[in-house]
Amino acid sequence: MKFTKQQIIVICILLAVFFGGGVKYGGYLAAGSNYLDLFADEQQIADIEVEISGAVQNPGSYTLPEGSSLDDALQLAGVTANSDLQSLDLTKTLTDDEKITVASKTAAATNNSANNTASSDLININSADVATLQQLNGIGNTKAAAIVAYRQNHGGFKSIEEIKNVSGIGNATYEKIKNYICVD
Repeated sequence: MKFTKQQIIVICILLAVFFGGGVKYGGYLAAGSNYLDLFADEQQIADIEVEISGAVQNPGSYTLPEGSSLDDALQLAGVTANSDLQSLDLTKTLTDDEKITVASKTAAATNNSANNTASSDLININSADVATLQQLNGIGNTKAAAIVAYRQNHGGFKSIEEIKNVSGIGNATYEKIKNYICVD
């Protein structure tokens, strides 16, 4: 059987494509999933900064990738045997400039045994500034500013439950702060 010049060219092209594809596929298998990353556009993952204080081994400021959880941050800070993790939502996604205070089990037991907190110890969400609001567990700079903006736009809070109307403050955050805030 004789091949024409055109048929030989087509066969050579097909062999080159087949061989080249095999080499690429072999490279993919050898490099694993990182092989495709060479050809993908690099996406910049933003970092967030959080401050952890209280009952941890290494209190301080930590830089984490955006989307990190409270559990990720606590692994860096190191929990202690006295860290009260029951009051924390470890799956909570952290936000930039958030301040986290880990209570000690001793302090948590004291707080739980006292049925009423003196109103002078409560933070008034109708008058507190951003820095004061950040003392609340789970309230960072962004949420504190949102609380101040909400009360300015709506004439203050009528009840502590109304704080759940602020963007970024849901039931979980409310449950953590409700015993520490007032509207008087």
